[in-house]
Amino acid sequence: MKPKEILALTVGILFFIIDQTTKFIAVQEGSAQLNTGVALSVQLGPALPIILAIFFFGFMYWLWRSRSATVTTFVFGFAVFSNLVDRVHYGGVVDWLKVPGSVVINNLADWAIVLCLGWWFLCRVKKGARADIEKRNNG
Repeated sequence: MKPKEILALTVGILFFIIDQTTKFIAVQEGSAQLNTGVALSVQLGPALPIILAIFFFGFMYWLWRSRSATVTTFVFGFAVFSNLVDRVHYGGVVDWLKVPGSVVINNLADWAIVLCLGWWFLCRVKKGARADIEKRNNG
């Protein structure tokens, strides 16, 4: 593995450990809420862990094949994996972080997933804008 890939993997694993530790503490303190649905508690039934496992392993396979090992992709992958571990271990995702000014309760993995997707989107938009400028300048 290249140093960049080792760094990305290390950060992803550390994130997983921190997320699982905070969830464990929240469960022990009684401040956790179990979310058996997906985003905003939407219910998808007993097939959800299987669907998420397929998504996770497919994503990790794509990551390995594309050589796109960045900190963002590994944090995203381990955040999804952390929530999958919750579903298998607790029967749902452990939510404990209250969003100020709302009724939303989530966890560190949820925040990481949203932030990573946002970052990828911004990078794609920037890359597309750059390609458009180059096309106009060369065409």
